[in-house]
Amino acid sequence: MSAQTMVERRSSATKRARMAHATKSRKGCPCFNPQPPDAITNCAKRAGIEDLIYKEHSMPLREVYRLLFLVPRDDENLRFYNKTADESRCLLWAICTHPLVDARFTYPAMLGSIAEQTFHYGIKPLQHWAMDAIHIITRPPSTVLRTCPVDAMAYLSRAALAYYEPPLLDLITDHWINRLLLPQSPHALPPEDAIVYGEHTSQLMLQAAASYAYMIRDLPTIAADVKARAIRPKPPLNGILQRHVLAGYKSLSVVAARLRAAPPPYPRAEECTEEEHWKCERVWGRAWHAVAGDMNVDVINRLATAQAILRRDARLARVMNDACREAAFAALRKARMDTLKHLPHHFDL
Repeated sequence: MSAQTMVERRSSATKRARMAHATKSRKGCPCFNPQPPDAITNCAKRAGIEDLIYKEHSMPLREVYRLLFLVPRDDENLRFYNKTADESRCLLWAICTHPLVDARFTYPAMLGSIAEQTFHYGIKPLQHWAMDAIHIITRPPSTVLRTCPVDAMAYLSRAALAYYEPPLLDLITDHWINRLLLPQSPHALPPEDAIVYGEHTSQLMLQAAASYAYMIRDLPTIAADVKARAIRPKPPLNGILQRHVLAGYKSLSVVAARLRAAPPPYPRAEECTEEEHWKCERVWGRAWHAVAGDMNVDVINRLATAQAILRRDARLARVMNDACREAAFAALRKARMDTLKHLPHHFDL
């Protein structure tokens, strides 16, 4: 029985929809090139399949192995579930290598790619081998999600999409966003890849956070484009993605202007009388304008910086009611979290 027939019989409409959703994009994800396995003895029996879809029709594993691993390689004519040649070699490496190494010590991008492809082919042993390891390497105290390159983040995310595991996907996305919004981090990630990947997989929060990071990094250029009313995309971004970035700049400019005019409002604490509260508001307002008078579109980082500075302000601690001061800081935190939460809205996604 051909692999295509097996997949068609196995896949429900839901699985096909998830598979299409998870494999829409291959952009921005540099691949890997595993070494050829020593032999392919009994690999078909272990995998549960005897042939693969290659060059638009089913071919025996041994023949596909020859075309992918042996010289000359046949990368140009690859038709392997819309995968690249390197991704296909990765799957064959997992099928043909016996015994398999400990998955926890396998390159995370390879794990994600193997998990995604074995989902399509229904190779249960390799699914468990890859996904069990992905769950282990993404849990604390592992630092994989805090240090791995962007291709690994994308492959792990695609695996979570293929197997429809929202908690795992949220965990990967949260780490990805955190590394996008910390450009000074030694493990910061480039925003362009995340913008393209987020758009192709409909992950709006990831796309918005990446658009924000891209906007802040190229702020002078973005500001000039907005002023000139020009859309000048730089690859890999296209005109539509660049338009979203410009929309975010305009929207966050309004937020920044509002914050320059006045700090986020906070309620009067019960411990603070109405007669004394005007002192709290006056000293808080003066301190706020001193640190936020030049607030720009980098609202998320500027709010965090302002809060850190105001925390160290001795005059605030001396004059303001303690409960009022904490309420004011809570209002700053809420303003920052609300801005982050509504980034897709700001970038018109």
